[in-house]
Amino acid sequence: MNKVKFISLVSFVTALTFFCLSIPVYGLGKTHAITGIVASLVLLLPWGLSAVGIVQWGKITLSIFLPVFICGVSVTLKLISPVKDPFNMLNSLYFTRMLLLMCIAIPFITVRLSNRKLLILGAVIPSLCLLLIDGIHWVFGVAPQLTGTPSLVYYITSNSASILATGTFIASMIYLKTRIEDIEFKYRKKIGHLELYLTDLISLSNSPAVLNGETDNTYQQVAEKIRNSLKVSRVSLWEFNLDHTEIRCKFLLDQDGIQNKPMITLSSKDHERYFEAIKRNKLVIATDAQNHGATKSFTHSYLKPLNILSIMDIAFMNDGRLAGIICCEQQDEHKRWFVEDSLFLSAMGDTVSYMHSNRKKILRNEELEEHVRLRTKELERKNEQLSEYAYINSHVLRAPVARIMGIFELFDKSVDNQIEQEIMRHFKLSVEELDNITLQIKQAIEEYGRFDRNNLTQQIHQ
Repeated sequence: MNKVKFISLVSFVTALTFFCLSIPVYGLGKTHAITGIVASLVLLLPWGLSAVGIVQWGKITLSIFLPVFICGVSVTLKLISPVKDPFNMLNSLYFTRMLLLMCIAIPFITVRLSNRKLLILGAVIPSLCLLLIDGIHWVFGVAPQLTGTPSLVYYITSNSASILATGTFIASMIYLKTRIEDIEFKYRKKIGHLELYLTDLISLSNSPAVLNGETDNTYQQVAEKIRNSLKVSRVSLWEFNLDHTEIRCKFLLDQDGIQNKPMITLSSKDHERYFEAIKRNKLVIATDAQNHGATKSFTHSYLKPLNILSIMDIAFMNDGRLAGIICCEQQDEHKRWFVEDSLFLSAMGDTVSYMHSNRKKILRNEELEEHVRLRTKELERKNEQLSEYAYINSHVLRAPVARIMGIFELFDKSVDNQIEQEIMRHFKLSVEELDNITLQIKQAIEEYGRFDRNNLTQQIHQ
């Protein structure tokens, strides 16, 4: 429920409760009470207009109808049930003034300061009702009659107080409204920044450069997104050496464009406090970089020549070790760094760490693929050698064996004595064994693609 609907509904319920209680408390007749309840329905008009989407008219009618309704009820009740006691009359008017003063707050609640016309209109009507409440009662003949007090004196004093209260109240409401809208603006601005940061992080995390471990492309994309999002003058990425005693700039994006290899090296010997801070906290935030404890050592050699006034640096990792730094620098003016800025830069550092992790995995996979490729090539070479040997075994080696077998058949028929027959028998067994070995070698190579001396020996002796 929006503000107009809420105030309209609360006003109607309050009026309804008032008229119901007026019967036993003030002795109001039931007919008059029912008439008042019916008249209170006008307070629901702003609710109805807002419900159908006519919000501006709902705000106007709420600011007009409610103070006019209060004045009307105040005058009508005094006409129906005249208050004879002047002090009770004053109390009644005081209560009416308080309600009208509260009505001045309504436009400040429902209307923005930028909509000045509607705000002025909404504040003028209840203010006029408050200042003219005594005159309205006098016109209808229900003004308080104070014994011994001139009417002019009463009118001046009461309305002077009303004017003072109205002015103070309006000034207070303007101040509070300004503060509230300023806070809302800053909040919306922060939300806008966070949404932009989140969009950049999601797009960068899905970047092919990050997923494929491409260092140069990732550094460029990270620098561009940081510079566009944080609105800084310079963004650079640095890498540590192996013993973390030096950092070297690997990528720099400034107002003049991209400098891929700026070749700037900083040593821990010259900037000990900065190196200690980045190693310990992984984050350095310096609004006044030239006087900050961790960065003032850069002042004469680096910051003043480039007119760098503010710095925010974040470290990134590689395989659990400190690998480098993302550096944001603002020139010509001091920049106030907010929490969301440091969170965004920290997430960018995590993205760079993720890229390095992907790069290491890809290198490992490439090494494994290269090992498999070389092993496959070696196996192919050995298979080619085995195939060549199988050919030699089948055609070159077995041909002499076959000829020996033929010669043996000729000699075997011409041998008569027992000794020569025994020699020929052993000769035959050796030739058959040689033939069997060549056959087994051929079958082993053709069927299994490998040659195993143990399996071959077992097959021969079976």
